[in-house]
Amino acid sequence: MPSTHDRLTSADIVEMNNSEEVFGIFSEASKYIPEMNLIGAAPCTKTEYKTLIQTGLPTVGFRESNTGIKQGSPTVEARDVKLKFLDASWSLDQKVAKECEWGQKAAIALCAKSAMEAACQKIAVQTWYGAQADAAGFTGLATLLSNLSLPTVINAGGTTANGASSIFAIRTELQCVQYAWGQDGSIDTGPIGEAEQWDAEMKKFWAYVQKVQAYVGLQVPSLQVVGRICNITAQDDHRAHEGLIAKLLEQFPVGKEPNLIFMTKRSLEQIRQQRVATTTTGKEVPYPDMIFGIPIHVTEALRNTEPIIAP
Repeated sequence: MPSTHDRLTSADIVEMNNSEEVFGIFSEASKYIPEMNLIGAAPCTKTEYKTLIQTGLPTVGFRESNTGIKQGSPTVEARDVKLKFLDASWSLDQKVAKECEWGQKAAIALCAKSAMEAACQKIAVQTWYGAQADAAGFTGLATLLSNLSLPTVINAGGTTANGASSIFAIRTELQCVQYAWGQDGSIDTGPIGEAEQWDAEMKKFWAYVQKVQAYVGLQVPSLQVVGRICNITAQDDHRAHEGLIAKLLEQFPVGKEPNLIFMTKRSLEQIRQQRVATTTTGKEVPYPDMIFGIPIHVTEALRNTEPIIAP
């Protein structure tokens, strides 16, 4: 069944356009990868398309009888969305499968799930880091939001080399941030078969194999619907806190405020520690799951080892 959100997600797209078996593997593999289950998604027939973003409103005004006004048209711009080919095909040495205590079918099922999980993780990491993660993949938000002069890029001021992290805030919906799944949302999975494989010394062995291929892209029509707090470190005065998030949210236009916030576990703990140490009952303050009405989601795809972005 489609998600209960007001938008379709990658999990919904896979469910609607693939077999029950493929969706079952995808659902299990993506269970703990929030990007797949929260960020909007849509199927498309092409590997490249243009999306329109309104950059200005038309001229309107009040007028008296028999007098006119200067009319105008809204200004729009076309933005390119390019899908990239993701290959998660796998092979399993038949010797390994036959030696599995649970049986060959269990070994094959585990391999298929692992390949799909790796694919979902790859998409999630690419979402944030783009070419920094894989130059052959789609453009990620860290690339788009790497300039400290952008209004929706807030500098936490940390200076620890390769010890920084980011918090990303996005608005996801049809005309905002979403994944685009090519081939009408289909993941191309062939039958599990047998094929000859070769080791590093070009010696042959037999393996079970399956192709798993898809086209995936990330639609970001405007930098007004994405934001980043960067250079968050473990240093005093440069940790994540709610004041930084408030400063970031201030930069979003009314009506385009983010509806999702993603961060690392370290950033979440820093925000928790910033709050009162204990509750009135004496218990530790729990992890916040929402800030200023926006849900917080921890993701393993974000890192605490980012380089420092210099002014």
